[in-house]
Amino acid sequence: MSASEVRSLLKTREYIKVNLPSTPEDYRRGNGEGIHALIVEEADVQRYKEDATEGQLVVLACNDSCYYPGVVTYGSRLTCEFRGGDRPVAVWGELPHRGVDARRNKNRALERLGA
Repeated sequence: MSASEVRSLLKTREYIKVNLPSTPEDYRRGNGEGIHALIVEEADVQRYKEDATEGQLVVLACNDSCYYPGVVTYGSRLTCEFRGGDRPVAVWGELPHRGVDARRNKNRALERLGA
């Protein structure tokens, strides 16, 4: 999606937070790096507001990921799962794992924060 298309979405959508898991276990638990995103489809916006517990939605990342640096960046299209009242979580099988050590990147980010 182009930058102008993202700017157009910004006029009609609110930011949400979605989680990018660093491991399959984080995915199952719904944990991960929280990033800002915009929901692409209007129908999914309504399902999000209703705390849908089933199904998927497509979002656009609105900031770069620490867990997936250079891979999940501003404007990246991500498929996420609805998790009811919890944040949507990026679908583990669709995250770009090739050549990315998300667990190591997570630990580095935490070290930088002093955690």
